[in-house]
Amino acid sequence: MIARSGINSEIIPLHASGLRATGDWIEYRGHLYPITSHEPNFEIRYFGVVPPDSEWARRKGSDEQSGGLAEYTKIISAGEVTRRISLKAKAVWDGTEFNLMGFDANGNAWLLAYVPGEIALALVAGKHSWEMFDRSSVSGRVPVSELTDVSETMRELPLPRA
Repeated sequence: MIARSGINSEIIPLHASGLRATGDWIEYRGHLYPITSHEPNFEIRYFGVVPPDSEWARRKGSDEQSGGLAEYTKIISAGEVTRRISLKAKAVWDGTEFNLMGFDANGNAWLLAYVPGEIALALVAGKHSWEMFDRSSVSGRVPVSELTDVSETMRELPLPRA
């Protein structure tokens, strides 16, 4: 399973290494999947060569955007959800803590942070592709291999009504 990323390429919520991105996830048949739509039914996503079973629909053209891995989606009912979480993933890059928002097919992580203006300006002027949204928020992509202190915080959410 893999994830999708920003600026001119697909961002996917799961990296091949197992790192997960910030977002809403549900447990279905013993596995956590990122969700793209909410109650009363949930659309879950899977990235891979072969889907977990034949009930998954392949999103056309997805393998070209996610490094050869196809994106599969499946609609499940609220009664099939065994766990629902809000995941916050963080990582440190170049001494600054960022929210980990996703991944691209080139092995880059998409990061987002609210930082002092001078740090934001330095990032935008640097070697990676950073964008500044206002005086203190930046997002950009850096190689996953350059991340340190990666952490996940999970908050259990109420299960949907079946």
